[in-house]
Amino acid sequence: MASGTRFELLRLVTMLFVICGQLNSLTEAATAIDCNFPPLEVHPKDCCQLPSLIDEDLLQHCKALYGGEPLQRKLIYERGKCFIECALNATGTMVNGQLDQGRIMGLIESGTRDDPVVMQLLQANTMACLQQWVAPLATPTTVGCGSQGVDFVGCVNIQNFLNCPLARWTNSDECNSLKQFISLCPRPL
Repeated sequence: MASGTRFELLRLVTMLFVICGQLNSLTEAATAIDCNFPPLEVHPKDCCQLPSLIDEDLLQHCKALYGGEPLQRKLIYERGKCFIECALNATGTMVNGQLDQGRIMGLIESGTRDDPVVMQLLQANTMACLQQWVAPLATPTTVGCGSQGVDFVGCVNIQNFLNCPLARWTNSDECNSLKQFISLCPRPL
């Protein structure tokens, strides 16, 4: 066998190993995430430590009425909508069922003044989500609590989580698995 032919054969075998290895790793990644079973070992707030922009005292009334934080994993959707709407109303960022962009941006600025990286992240994600929800926000709300607040807050939280600054990210198997789940699986928004 000529050396050129051996070289070509060796190159072909090497390419096959590389391709098969890449296919195997893609298959493993696809089978590791089951969109029907979200990873519940860790809360997103434990993976991406961003400052809370809402004073805890303002939320006490909403938590007493609708359950607050303990509900988030096993949330009954209606109570979740009402809790978020109550929180937005308490901060003045939602008035008469409409989000107030100026107040939201002011809250972000005052809460992140000492961290320009986080301020920029929150502002960019908030603006993207506000633009995404402009049309739905124009429609009148139904009886009970509207979905605008919870949809908007959900959008912002997901974007903040997926774009979390490395300095604020907890690099653990649980957090990376949750991030992969949120990135790959469809969201009910």
